[in-house]
Amino acid sequence: MKKKKILVIGGNGYLGSALCERLKKNHYINSYDSGYFENCFLKKKDPFIRKRAELVIENEIKNFDVVILLAAFSNDPLHVL
Repeated sequence: MKKKKILVIGGNGYLGSALCERLKKNHYINSYDSGYFENCFLKKKDPFIRKRAELVIENEIKNFDVVILLAAFSNDPLHVL
């Protein structure tokens, strides 16, 4: 199986961090994230590009084989929003 270049937008969140851990075993992973929850105790501590999802432009994603969009505020677990 050929390794794919995968971009995970929202890769440092709850789901994104778990997904990136699994994907990086067999693929090249890049992650964009706002960094809003970067001080939480999630497993992922890999480098990421600090960027909000709505600011990603087409030119940035055209060289990836797969783009996965997970960026969202689903709730406020830290009670700070």
